[in-house]
Amino acid sequence: MTGRGSAARDLRDLLGSKAHFGADLAVVVTTTRFSRQSLDFAVQNGIAAIHRDSLGLWNNGAALHSLLGINGAGQGNEQHRARWKNTYGKPSPRRRMRARGNN
Repeated sequence: MTGRGSAARDLRDLLGSKAHFGADLAVVVTTTRFSRQSLDFAVQNGIAAIHRDSLGLWNNGAALHSLLGINGAGQGNEQHRARWKNTYGKPSPRRRMRARGNN
């Protein structure tokens, strides 16, 4: 999730749904990572933010409640984030063409 409009709106909507339905827990899951703003918002408002690293733990059998203690942490170090940004940050011209349907 990036901190841009859609992600921020989704988190606000999730927080509103948690309050409306009286839920004990709200969980947002992504196969990528959260922006700092999105992650801070989630943690400050009691939303479990399950990112790519936590999702791997959950997928391998960790109980959801065990992940709540590490909510807001573990999105990789600076070297990991630099590799991620280099790989996924800016699509190559070829990837942009494929995304537009121009094979």
